[in-house]
Amino acid sequence: MALGNDIVDLNDPFAREKGRCRRYASRVLSFRELVWWEESRDPSRLLWTCWSAKEAAYKAFRKIAGPVPFLPKRIEMTEDPGEREPELRGTVDTPWGKALFRLLRESTHVHALCAPAEENILDRARWHIDGMTPMSSGEKEEVAADPSRAVRRAAVKVLAPILGVREEDIRIIRNHGGAVTSVPILLVGNKELPVDLSLSHDGRYVAVAFMSHSK
Repeated sequence: MALGNDIVDLNDPFAREKGRCRRYASRVLSFRELVWWEESRDPSRLLWTCWSAKEAAYKAFRKIAGPVPFLPKRIEMTEDPGEREPELRGTVDTPWGKALFRLLRESTHVHALCAPAEENILDRARWHIDGMTPMSSGEKEEVAADPSRAVRRAAVKVLAPILGVREEDIRIIRNHGGAVTSVPILLVGNKELPVDLSLSHDGRYVAVAFMSHSK
């Protein structure tokens, strides 16, 4: 089981600038996607739609294939995502196989969930999107300087009531048993839980996606 998620803040200065830059688009989009981008009435929205699906697919397959490189031009949406539909489903071709995606486009952000096509787990996945706000005023500067901490805190707040544990009992780590991994590991106390977790942050937003390994 492998779940990936990605969020893009469409109002972030980087997203606004690069979304309409052909040089940048040609670096991250496949030839077919670049044609869609050039013909689009909203190229920025289309670029970040493609990007979020690519990134989420990469995060999913990284859990299976290990520390593989992220080469966005080699990850391709199989159909033009268009501009109108706020919710999309489709497939992404990757060097590691096909992935299914669910994608939500708002005026402020784009969010994608992906999983390997053969697993067909997206309808079982749960997710949460939130603004990147600190939990207390005393943490404001620390959290703003460390968005990865902000998304872990958001995940803890979401997961604690679902798991029936206290927030302070949950840890999300990337170093377990002496090995450093890019895949987040969920611990309650010292026990690793069978939960597939994916974290993402961009601009003002954090996104958490998760599901249990048990049916």
